[in-house]
Amino acid sequence: MRALQKTITALGVAGALAGAFATASAQPAGVASPQAGSNVVQRQTNSAGSNVDAPAVKGPVDKGQAAGSAAAGPASNASGAGSASGSGAGSADAPGSGAGSPVVTAGAGSASAGPAANGSGAGSGAGSAAEAPKEPMAKVVDCATLPVDAPTVTTENGEFNPPFLTVPTDSAVRFKLTTDDVEPYPNSKYPELVARANATTCIKLGSTNEYKLHSGSHPIELIVNAKPWYDILADRPVEPGGTFFMPQAVNLEAGDSDFMFYSVLGLSIFFFFAIAGAVIYLTIKYRHRPGHKAEPSVAHNDTLEITWTVIPTIMCVFLFYYGWHAYVKVVTPPTKAVEIQVLAKQWAWNFTHANGVTDSDLHIPINTPVRFVMTSNDVLHSFYIPVMRIKQDIVPRRYTYAWLDAQRPGTYRLNCAEYCGTHHSEMGRTGPILPAWPDGRRAVVVVHEPGGYERYLSDKQADQMKMDPIDLGKQLYEKKGCITCHTVDGTARIGPTWKSPDWGKMIPLADGSSVKMDENYLRESINIPSAKIHQGYANQMPAFEGQLKDTELAGLIAYIKSLKQ
Repeated sequence: MRALQKTITALGVAGALAGAFATASAQPAGVASPQAGSNVVQRQTNSAGSNVDAPAVKGPVDKGQAAGSAAAGPASNASGAGSASGSGAGSADAPGSGAGSPVVTAGAGSASAGPAANGSGAGSGAGSAAEAPKEPMAKVVDCATLPVDAPTVTTENGEFNPPFLTVPTDSAVRFKLTTDDVEPYPNSKYPELVARANATTCIKLGSTNEYKLHSGSHPIELIVNAKPWYDILADRPVEPGGTFFMPQAVNLEAGDSDFMFYSVLGLSIFFFFAIAGAVIYLTIKYRHRPGHKAEPSVAHNDTLEITWTVIPTIMCVFLFYYGWHAYVKVVTPPTKAVEIQVLAKQWAWNFTHANGVTDSDLHIPINTPVRFVMTSNDVLHSFYIPVMRIKQDIVPRRYTYAWLDAQRPGTYRLNCAEYCGTHHSEMGRTGPILPAWPDGRRAVVVVHEPGGYERYLSDKQADQMKMDPIDLGKQLYEKKGCITCHTVDGTARIGPTWKSPDWGKMIPLADGSSVKMDENYLRESINIPSAKIHQGYANQMPAFEGQLKDTELAGLIAYIKSLKQ
C-alpha cells in the first residue's frame, strides 16, 4: 500500500511539472483569456490523468495587492489538488481543490474550473480590478489655454455678471472676480468649482449639469448651465426674417408655394380694388340727379362677355397648373432621403433617427432631403414648420408622410397646427423659462451646417450612453414632455408634482386602494399610466410602453428618487 501511495505521489509531481511546462509553452483552446486584475486558472492533464492548476500570465501590475484563489471541480478518473505553483498531491478517489498563493495582480480575483471529462478540464475566472477614480465634474485649468472670447464671469455692483450663463459641456469658464468669491452650495457634487476674488480662475465644466454657485460673503447667486452643443443650438431664439405675410423660406420647394400664395394674393388685391373702384365710379357717375334721364340698360355685349369669360379661365388654368405642379413635388420625396420617425402625443414630439437616437427637438442636415414617417399616440395632431412651408396632419393608427430639403442653417419654429387637448398651446414644451423663451422653450427645428448632423447623431448617442442616471432622467423630464404635466417645484399641474415624492409610503389610488411608491410602481406608471391612477388626478397621461429604453426608465426613476430631499 505504501509503495502504491509513493507511486501515485510521484506521478502527481511529474504531472504538475508537465502541466507547468505546458502552461509556459502554449495555452490550449477553451481556456479563458487572461485579463489584468483577474486570476485565470489553466487546467492541464498529465499522463496519469490528473488535473493540475497553473496560474495564467498577468499584466504588469504592483505586487502583493491581492490574493487569487482557485477552486477545481470534480474530475472523472483522476483529480489533482495543486497550488498556484503547479505542485500538489494526487488522489484517485476525492475531488481536488486548491487555494492559490498571492499573485501579481491589481485586484482580488477568483477562478473556478468546471467538471472535467476523462481527466481533462478547462478553468475560467473573473477578477474585479480596482475601480479608476471618477473624473471630477469641474477642475481648474490654465487660463492661457482658453480662447480670448471664452465665457467670462465678473462682479459688478455686488452682482455676478452675467448671473445666468450657458456654456457647452467640456468647455471652460473664466472667472475675473473683484469683490466676491464664488463657490458651490454645501453638499454639492462639484466641490472643486471655487474661484476666489482678486484673481482670475479658469474652470472646466466636464459634465452636463446646472451648476448653482453663490458668494460666500453676499446673498448673490450664479447659475452656469453646461449643456451639449446641440442643445445650445436648440435653445437659441428662432431665426427672424420674412415678410409681413410669411416667414423666410428655408425649404428647397418653398419657392413654388410662395409664388402661388403671392400670385393669389396679388390677383385678389387687384380685383378687389378694380371691382370696388368700378362700383364707386359707376355709382357716382350714374347716380340719380334732377334733370338727368336714365339711360336704357344694355341687354347684350359680346366683347364684354368674352372678356370676362376668357380672362378668368386663363387665370384659373394658370393657378391650377402651377398649384398642381407644386403639390406633386411637395408630396413626392426623392428616393434617397434621410428618414426620421415622428411620434406625436399629448403634448410632446418624439423624433427617432436612423441610429436609434431620440430627441424632442428635430435636428436635420442641410442640403439633404429628409422624409418624415409620422403617427400619433392618441389624438389628431398636425406637423407644421412655417419656414419649410410644410403642414401635414398626424392621425392615430396610421402613417402619414412629409419631406423637406433645408437650404439655410439655423433654429426654426415647430408647431402643432391641430387642437389636441387642454395643453395644445404647450405642445412640444421641452424646457424651462429662458431669456430667449420667456414662456418656456418649445420644440424647434435645428438645421445643421454641413457635417453637423452626423456629429449630432454620434455625440448624442455617446452622451446618452455615458450620462449619469440622474442627469439622464432630468434631461428626459424636459425632452419627453414630462415638464408639461409634472413640476419639480411643488406647484400644481395636470399630474402630481415630482418634488418630495412619498417614496416608500403607501399612496391612495382613484379606485380606493393604495400602492407603495417604489421602483416597480414608477416603472408601471410610466409604461402604462392607466394601470394605477393616483387619487385626485385624471387619466390623461399617454403610455410610454415600448418608447423608452431600460436605461432611460432607470434614469427617470433615479431622477424622481433624487427629489426626495
